[in-house]
Amino acid sequence: MKNKYWIMIVVLGGLLSAFSSCKKEDIKVSGKEAEGTFTAFEITMDGKTTPMPTEDESMKIKVTVVDATKAEVILSLTTKDKTDQTPPISCSIKKDPDGFTYLTDIETGKELVLYYDKNTIDCFVPDGKGTTVSASRNGKKPDWWDD
Repeated sequence: MKNKYWIMIVVLGGLLSAFSSCKKEDIKVSGKEAEGTFTAFEITMDGKTTPMPTEDESMKIKVTVVDATKAEVILSLTTKDKTDQTPPISCSIKKDPDGFTYLTDIETGKELVLYYDKNTIDCFVPDGKGTTVSASRNGKKPDWWDD
């Protein structure tokens, strides 16, 4: 009888740790919560991930919400003392089946920004190379990021 209880405790403990190992609580992003400036904390280019900012480069993604269905995105890259930025990219605001907010480029139909929560995004740079910029409002990598 004692063995059954121990087995139940071990199984329940395993289930609880499996469910609690996802440390981040997903927050649904809507409306003006999507708006703001996000600073890159890492960039993945050609399969290689590099922490950001580097000594020579930093990147920001500015999202301006136009209305409930549209937003504009500006990507800015600063190298040493020079900043280059894209013209505003018009986007549609959408939700995936799990409720995560994402922005698609109206012109190309491609996903441009994915919100993990109101403070953390991935930006899929429209460079044709598959470059992804991970960014947050404070420019720091969240604790849960590598989980």
